[in-house]
Amino acid sequence: MASGSPLFSPSHRKKMDDERFNLTPDQFIKRYHIHVYIQDAIRQILDNRDDKPLEGLLNYFNSVLVGDHVLLREFEFVNATPRNRLAFVRMTVEAYQNTSEDKLMTCNDHFQLVSLLCPDFPTQHHDDATKLLREASGNTQNLFPYKKIAAYWQILFVFSEFIAQVKDQFPPSTLQLDRNSLMWSIKSIINSKHWDFSCPSVSLMDSIVSSATDGSNQFVTFNKLMAGMASCTALIIDSSTLAPRTKS
Repeated sequence: MASGSPLFSPSHRKKMDDERFNLTPDQFIKRYHIHVYIQDAIRQILDNRDDKPLEGLLNYFNSVLVGDHVLLREFEFVNATPRNRLAFVRMTVEAYQNTSEDKLMTCNDHFQLVSLLCPDFPTQHHDDATKLLREASGNTQNLFPYKKIAAYWQILFVFSEFIAQVKDQFPPSTLQLDRNSLMWSIKSIINSKHWDFSCPSVSLMDSIVSSATDGSNQFVTFNKLMAGMASCTALIIDSSTLAPRTKS
């Protein structure tokens, strides 16, 4: 991220600090999902009954920081926090990084691969990916490159609540909206909900919407917006962008 980003400006940092310190204890715990990890850690310690429970706590939170804590966990836990979702996506990319990006497969094939890492992962994200890819390509055989399926699955999983709220802004009859109205709605969703669920940045979505806009009438379809998100390298984790695991 460039040093000119608002994230690094003193005024932005002060605003974020003020907002954080004005939270009530309950709001702070909820915002950072602390209860999810504390409860899970205690549950695991009680299940294991180790004679060194404090070391068990240390190992648990180290695994959370590194991102190993979601392997073979139930979907409810994998889906519980933005950190868990990103950790699971990264784990999936790592597990299948030797798969050719151009290998043709169905979304159900990809679903089977994901299920090996999370046995009760639901089919909904892959079902939605199939519909979007079919409409975007006109491919009736449902065979698509591995890279494209993985990209659509990632955005539909990581940003599921954001995408659902954005889709609600489109008229059901046409699923298209003029660019200015769409961006106004997207900014409103991000500004009011970015602490509740994962959202891309406003600037990134503005760039995606611009690229997806029909130049002749300034309208954006929902399908083109999804295609733009799925092709945005800043949103997608793949084998070429994997960085070494670090405790963050």
